[in-house]
Amino acid sequence: MASSLLAGERLVRALGPGGELEPEQLPRKLRAELEAALGKKHTGGDSSSGPQRLVSFRLIRDLHHHLREREPRTSCPAGED
Repeated sequence: MASSLLAGERLVRALGPGGELEPEQLPRKLRAELEAALGKKHTGGDSSSGPQRLVSFRLIRDLHHHLREREPRTSCPAGED
């Protein structure tokens, strides 16, 4: 069973300088873990494009949870929550 996924350019750009996810928008520990994961390049697999950036599902879940929590809640129409 897989425990990680390939990080796309969108995530790499969002965490990079001038990206959507500025340092103050993420908890320090989460940002540090994401940057460390993106900084490691893994070889192998059947990719012809060279080394890949792998991010654990746990980190993606933590990022998703944090982003969902910081969004302002809006009321849902009846029956859609």
